[in-house]
Amino acid sequence: MVIQLSCHDHPRIVARITEHIYGENGNILTLEQHVEPEENLYFMRVVVDDNSLGDSKSRCIKKLEKECAALNANLNIFDNTVPLKMAIFVTKEAAPLHDLLIKQGNLIVKSPLSSVTTII
Repeated sequence: MVIQLSCHDHPRIVARITEHIYGENGNILTLEQHVEPEENLYFMRVVVDDNSLGDSKSRCIKKLEKECAALNANLNIFDNTVPLKMAIFVTKEAAPLHDLLIKQGNLIVKSPLSSVTTII
C-alpha cells in the first residue's frame, strides 16, 4: 500500500500517521517527506507492506482517513500490487530512456499504447 498526503506543515504529522500504521502492525518499508517552506506545505509518501497489515488493512485506511481529515490533509492511497498505466516519451537519443530504466530498475507498469509512434 502506498500512502501519499499533503497538507500545511505543522509538528507531529509523521507521528500521527505512523502511529496508525504501527497500531495495525503495519511494517513501513519506506517513508519520504518534503516541506515547501515558502508555501508552508508538507508532503509525505509511505510504502507499507500489505502482508504486515493482513486483515486490518481496511481498518488502518479508515484510521488514516480520519486522521487526515483532522489534519485537513489531502490523502491518496494506492495499491502498489496493481500496475499503473504509463507512457514514456523520450527524444531520439537512447541515453535519457536508458538512464530512466537503469535508475528505476524494474518498472511495474502497463503501457496504454499498442504501438510506438515516432513524431519528427
